Amino acid sequence: MNIQSLEQILELFERGKYAEALEQVDVLENHPDNTPIDRLIFRIHKGYLLNHSGKYEEALVLGKGILEESEKLGVPILVVDAFLLQAQSLWYLGRYEASFEAVIHGSDLLQNLIQTPSEQSASILEFHQSLLALLTSLKPIPPSQLVIFQGCTPVTPWVQLEHPIALAYRIAAAFHRKGSILAGKGELHHAIEHYQLSLGLKEVLGSKRDITTTLNNIGTACIQLGELEQAADCYQRCLTIHERLGNLADLGIFLNNLGIVYLRKGELNRALDCCQQSLSMKQTAGNMRSIAFTLSNLGEIYLLKGELKKALENLHECLEIFLEVGHKRAVASVLQLIGMVYQQKGELDQAARHFKQSLQLWWEIRNNPKLAIILFSLVSIAIDQNDFDQAEEYLQRLKAIDEKEDNKVISQQCRVAQAMLLKTSPRTRSRGEAEALLQVVVDEPIVDHEITVIAMLNLCDLLLTESRSTGDPDVLDEIEGFLPKIVDIAKQQGSYKLIVHTFLLEARLALIKLNLPLARRLFTQAQLIADEKGLHGLARAVSLEHDILLDKLDQWESLIGREAPLKERLDLAELESLVVRLIRSRVVDASEVPDEEPVLLLILGEGGQSLYSNSLLTGSKIDDDLLGSFLTAIHHFSGEVFQQTLDRAKLGKYTLLIHVERPLLICYVFTGLAYTAQRKLQGFVQTLRQSAVWEALTQASETGYSLQDTQLSPLEDWVVKYFPQPQ
Repeated sequence: MNIQSLEQILELFERGKYAEALEQVDVLENHPDNTPIDRLIFRIHKGYLLNHSGKYEEALVLGKGILEESEKLGVPILVVDAFLLQAQSLWYLGRYEASFEAVIHGSDLLQNLIQTPSEQSASILEFHQSLLALLTSLKPIPPSQLVIFQGCTPVTPWVQLEHPIALAYRIAAAFHRKGSILAGKGELHHAIEHYQLSLGLKEVLGSKRDITTTLNNIGTACIQLGELEQAADCYQRCLTIHERLGNLADLGIFLNNLGIVYLRKGELNRALDCCQQSLSMKQTAGNMRSIAFTLSNLGEIYLLKGELKKALENLHECLEIFLEVGHKRAVASVLQLIGMVYQQKGELDQAARHFKQSLQLWWEIRNNPKLAIILFSLVSIAIDQNDFDQAEEYLQRLKAIDEKEDNKVISQQCRVAQAMLLKTSPRTRSRGEAEALLQVVVDEPIVDHEITVIAMLNLCDLLLTESRSTGDPDVLDEIEGFLPKIVDIAKQQGSYKLIVHTFLLEARLALIKLNLPLARRLFTQAQLIADEKGLHGLARAVSLEHDILLDKLDQWESLIGREAPLKERLDLAELESLVVRLIRSRVVDASEVPDEEPVLLLILGEGGQSLYSNSLLTGSKIDDDLLGSFLTAIHHFSGEVFQQTLDRAKLGKYTLLIHVERPLLICYVFTGLAYTAQRKLQGFVQTLRQSAVWEALTQASETGYSLQDTQLSPLEDWVVKYFPQPQ
């Protein structure tokens, strides 16, 4: 065995240079000095390289050939390697049961090897007994028996095939593979148990990359469980290991994964920062495949931020790379993400086209869980397009997968999809069946929080239809009963998007109950959360909701005055339309927000004293009567503003944005939508707050003295900067 050449291949593997490593393997595999066993070892490494290159079917065929040759040569530990290689290929292909069978075959053979050690020394026998206990009863090896690992190197298991270290190396791999299979089946707690057993062996074997591979998988499982702090800890440990090694490629991977944690926590700005750092490191390392994964995550971050154009740019760049390197599984995943962007834009034909392309690839890969996700999305799109025959066809394909798979997530997807189709029927019986299916999913333990929330929203939709026809206000209480559970799910998943959606539902319900002050506070709180977490598209959507409320304020006050019946309140609140938008996950593109038209900027003291005013109307000044109206309105609102959160008000066609920071009240008057106006006012206030002008304004408010023009002159430059006139 040419150990140096094997080490070079392993180094290329660790750097993610799979194509170069494959070239070297092809050369070394048929070297005349190689023994048949050497050739098999090189071929095993070739199989793992093929898997990491996305060539799973090719790796699977190779694994079967290695199995036959290993059995002929009578080298049982290489037979184990062949089974573990096949298990990895089958896992990537989504064939979890077949993958599990391959791991079991390998584990059984390992157990036989442990029971017949080649050496009979006391320490070896004792260690073999610990290995056997680990395999059969999942008992970790006592630290006192790990002295046998001293001096072990990552290459040793491939050279000294009969050494106990070689067995321990394969056992660690088997536990890792079992963990991956269990994770794929949704049995995440059991998956982590197996990963931990693998990690314990790997830590004493000393292979840094193997350690971080398992830590990385534990982190992924923790993300799925909503245990985000534990996931972050795993990735931080990975970063610490690879910072010492100076491996930019792997540092980029773990920064990327840490970004995913922040993404799931809803901290999109931190997620974006991590992924941008990751991209820079990966570009320096030159691993195009790894670069593409980070571009995919950037696309998802921009999607959640509501920057749909940037999302598509990153995803299309990512898609080009995966197509070039021939990574079919990754291509399928990115096509799915692109479909999601178009679905949330409301461009359903484009969404369906990309989902169908993804569906074809997952069908070729034969990954049923992924197929189920795509089919669920296609059912939803077909329903939105009123193509119920097509929706039924996709549903039947989803049911066929559900019958084959023992998978709780697929089972829930199937029942929710069926309910979504049933509730389109005008027949009372069909809608009753839909309600029953959805209620069962809502009451079941959560296996996928998105499916549970979709089930709740569809159930709300059915209940709203019922309340409209019966006029029964108790139905609203039933809908309100879902909200705490949705909030709990949102907190567990760190989903600020879901929290904001819950606030929107609560605000609409408050309107229906004619509690306008509560509705306005909820709109304000929802927008603050969305903006703080970088959900700018969602923040703009909330701002639009608040604008609409202000436009309809007179109508709502009229309903309050005459205690209008429920149907009228439902009509004006348009709660059903909100629920439908939430079901369809429509996103407002934050990059396509029209600017407002500036009218006036005012700064008042707490007692109502006018400290500064600036007419922002193009080509003219506000007349005294109009200015007087605004000042009167501000004085009217100021008492309420200083007592509670009130960020905007309406005066005819004008909107007044109000920022209070005692002893000052700053008001921006404009026409149009409020969202961009709010961002401009925030920037202006932040600049003002950090300047000497703020202190001068504060003193003037407290003393009642007028300010000199020279003291206010910086304000003119800031007004031009933050409130430019529309072109």
